[in-house]
Amino acid sequence: MASSSSSKRSKTHHNNKKPKPTPSPNPSREQETTTTASTRKSERKRKVLFTVAAAAAASSASSQHHWTEEESLSLLRHLVAFKSDNGAAPTPTQAVGPFFDSIKHSLPADVTPKILLNKVNLLRRRYKKYPSSPDTPLHRLSAQVWGTPTDTTNPNPNPNPSPTPTPTPTPATPIPTWLSSFPYLFHAAKGCLADIGFPVEAAGAEVDAARAAELEGRWKEFAMEEMRLRMERLALERQLCSLVLDTAAKG
Repeated sequence: MASSSSSKRSKTHHNNKKPKPTPSPNPSREQETTTTASTRKSERKRKVLFTVAAAAAASSASSQHHWTEEESLSLLRHLVAFKSDNGAAPTPTQAVGPFFDSIKHSLPADVTPKILLNKVNLLRRRYKKYPSSPDTPLHRLSAQVWGTPTDTTNPNPNPNPSPTPTPTPTPATPIPTWLSSFPYLFHAAKGCLADIGFPVEAAGAEVDAARAAELEGRWKEFAMEEMRLRMERLALERQLCSLVLDTAAKG
């Protein structure tokens, strides 16, 4: 009975032993297969990484545009016009909405609303960071969009401005005293003498007072007669206009 139990334990122990791995008949073939599988896995990984990198590069390129100085100036002029019409620079929502729609015909073909918004934000940040930059067209236009009234009036005030020289007045040639005493005669003299190139200031200082007084009276009557004739002409012109209007209304 003890012998039977011992035999069973020996058989059970033998059955529980793991079989030893059978050595490969061709070790080099097995190593080559393992290397090939590893290479294929590395290639698949590189392809995935390349695809992800290409997608990221394409996404980055689609959100960028190399702005030339003239394009930046044109954009700032549109911003100035928008602020003039609306009272303020466009908000981010307006920049990608109505502002973009209103100027897209003048933008480069590859500029999207997102690219436009990025450029507007960049220009605004640059101006806010350097409000006292050298006086350039870009800075002047930026000041009109985002600056204060003081900034737009003079972005770079000179703390020690040079005084503006006051021109020395040229003394006027005095009018002869006798002409100043006869206003109608003086007015007539300026007209008729100027027609022949004779300056009224060149009239002599001495004059026959009686003759001057007589001419003053006659020129005064003439001027008043001209005034009456002018009034009559205006009345006739008014009647003519009334006639034309009435005729046109009937036609």
